[in-house]
Parts: sequence; C-alpha cells; structure tokens
Amino acid sequence: EHSHFVRNDVNVSARHCKNYASAEACAADPASLFFTETHHNLRTNAGGDWQASVMGNTSGPPATGNYIALSNDATAPSTSDTTVTSEIATNGLSRAQGVYAHTGGTSSYTIQKVFSATGTQASQKAGLLNAASVGTLVFENTYTQVTVNNGDTLTVTWTINY
Repeated sequence: EHSHFVRNDVNVSARHCKNYASAEACAADPASLFFTETHHNLRTNAGGDWQASVMGNTSGPPATGNYIALSNDATAPSTSDTTVTSEIATNGLSRAQGVYAHTGGTSSYTIQKVFSATGTQASQKAGLLNAASVGTLVFENTYTQVTVNNGDTLTVTWTINY
C-alpha cells in the first residue's frame, strides 16, 4: 500500500515597486523582489468542515474560499482558529478577493492576490477565508515578518492540492 502526502503551501513575496510604471513591470523585474518565503499552510477545523460542505452539500454549499486576510500577529496558527487575529484593515493590505487559477487535468489550484501598499505596514500572517468580512477561516499560516512601504507590493499565493 502506498501512502501519498499532499502538501498545501502559501508563498508570500514583496517587491519595491514605487519607481515602476505598473505592478506588472515591477513583477517582471527580478531586482524588485526583496522578500519571498513559502511554507506549508494549516487547514483549520472549520476549514475541514467547509471543504466537506463545498464538495458534498447539495442543499446549500458555502461560498468559495478566495479572500485573503493579513495580520502582523506572530501567534502560531491553530486548527481551532476561526479568525485572523488582529487582521490588517489599512495601508492597502485590507482583506481582498484573490484570483483563482486552475489548469484542467491537474490536482491543484491557486488563489493569488497582489496587495499594493499605500503606507508602511508590517505583516507576518495570512489567512484564506470565504467572505469579504467574517466568514470561515479555511487556511492560515505565518511567515517571517516583512514590512512594505508606500508603493511596494505584497503578493500572497495559496496553492491547494487535492
């Protein structure tokens, strides 16, 4: 019998973009990247229940999980978490809907959001939720604290394998 472990990851990267004509031009220049980190993410207990309901509930499945929230809270994620503690709501890093991408025939998808900083803001935690406010916290993770300044971008990419 073969056991297969599927890893789900979140990547956080930050770029200095103030002197670029667009976020796309900044993203195309490797020299703008000043931070990148990838870690295994934690699925919460509520996230497990959400996942089961999305896949099997015919009487009212929940909303899809594609909202990304950030925090500067250093507390390790727990499976019992239901919120992103001290969620950031300023400086361009407020919770926002990410972009879904999936290639047919593969067993993964991504949710990605490029946040554009409008002020100086540190962060070190990200959560994936299913609503623009409140909602179900599906996945959560911490990363090394990174500070972005006005004009910088912070890109969060969740990779979910199944």
